Amino acid sequence: KEILKVWGQLFCELKREYEVESLRDEVMRYRVAKEGMARQALATLACSQATALLRGIVTTWRNLLQELKKEHEVESLRNEVMPESARPTETRPQETCRI
Repeated sequence: KEILKVWGQLFCELKREYEVESLRDEVMRYRVAKEGMARQALATLACSQATALLRGIVTTWRNLLQELKKEHEVESLRNEVMPESARPTETRPQETCRI
């Protein structure tokens, strides 16, 4: 009888140890999953910021390109309409006399 009693106590103790180990594993899996989600969120944030910056750069570049194209068109039309000899020369600011 004594052996069965000791065996039962050992069995209960092993069962508790197994439950504790199982809970530790579950907590570890939860922590790893939580860290993974945090890393993924950070990666997504970094990617979205980089994408927004790139979008802004491309938009600004496109606007500048369009502006340069318009300036080129105006200059081209000006050259077509007015011969070079009839174009006004650049005016220089007049120097003022200082007395």
